[in-house]
Amino acid sequence: MIKMFKNIISASLLFNLAFFTNAETTEMQQLQQKLVSISGFSAQFKQQVIDSKKQVVQMSNGQIDLVQPDKFKWLTGAPNENLLQSDGKTVWFYDPFVEQVTAYDLSETIKANPILLLMEPNSKAWQQYQVKKLDQNQYEVLPTDKDSQIVKLSLIFSEQSKIESLQILDRQGQTSLYQLSNFKAKALKDFEANFFDFVMPIGADLDDQRQ
Repeated sequence: MIKMFKNIISASLLFNLAFFTNAETTEMQQLQQKLVSISGFSAQFKQQVIDSKKQVVQMSNGQIDLVQPDKFKWLTGAPNENLLQSDGKTVWFYDPFVEQVTAYDLSETIKANPILLLMEPNSKAWQQYQVKKLDQNQYEVLPTDKDSQIVKLSLIFSEQSKIESLQILDRQGQTSLYQLSNFKAKALKDFEANFFDFVMPIGADLDDQRQ
């Protein structure tokens, strides 16, 4: 009888574990499906940076252009102007204030930054994250790596499955909120042939982190 009771308990625990694992997988798949349906887009954004004391410390505007699976251009305007761009193999970060360009391998960058998962909904990098569905159009993406500098990425979609906002919480308690507008679905053919090619700015130094 005791052995039977233990078996029932073990079976119950296994069932609950399987249920929650399957639910988590389903939530991840639902988010991936939403992103797959947005194979490319252009949007403007307004950014707010909020510190750990809930004070707004910076505001700026910018433009996002993205085409799955590996191309994007993320341009942030003044006062903290910078450019983050992928040509399909390398992620380039240009800071005009210090006149420096840093180059990273795209595959390694996706592992460290969940926002780049927007480009690759079917990437194996998703295995390093958990997804929570808060409601029909709101999701959280959380790295499983406890050393990740990003704690959480939150995404909110419109009823038409357009991305309305992105929110990034980092390890220091700082939140970067991006409110998107003028969201337009696009394909690679809608951009000029060399749109996503990075051109090294004259006078800038290169810090090459590619392996």
